[in-house]
Amino acid sequence: AGNVVNAQPAADAAIALVTLDAEAEIVSTAGVRKMPIEDLYAGLGMSGIDPTREILSAFYLRLPEPGHGCAYGRISPRNALCLPIVNSGVSLTSAQGRITGIRIVLGPVSDRPFRAREAEESLIGVGLDDIEKFGVASRLAAQASNPRNSCLRGCTDYRKQLIRVLTRRVIVDAAAMAAKTS
Repeated sequence: AGNVVNAQPAADAAIALVTLDAEAEIVSTAGVRKMPIEDLYAGLGMSGIDPTREILSAFYLRLPEPGHGCAYGRISPRNALCLPIVNSGVSLTSAQGRITGIRIVLGPVSDRPFRAREAEESLIGVGLDDIEKFGVASRLAAQASNPRNSCLRGCTDYRKQLIRVLTRRVIVDAAAMAAKTS
């Protein structure tokens, strides 16, 4: 929860929670409120939670239904205690072998976990085994992303290529899981 309250856009949990359309329960002396995790990001390091007056007390996730699949991937210089160069999460629903809903979330390519909405829209109605369309969507996601140049994470162009490759892999993995749960 700390990375959400601190509005860290590259945090593994933040990407996963936005991918899964999770909600946060926030408690204060004024009462209890719920907000989508996605709406808690007000800019780089700026949260919709006031840590001097509020506490994030719980996350809420919907139970997956048949035809649901999700996957997560990250590329980082090492496995422990390291923010990723890029990360990607995909959650999708399907019916009769076709994608009916999808969320593609990327980091750190924006001041918040970034939804690649054009890429999402391009996959509605697509078959769970349409690798070519997954490639098109991953290119759209990379084009829409805006990773900054970084001496630690690499230049913008390099990171966009990583996003394209990683996102395609994650879409494939989520679609395979959805096919198994149908």
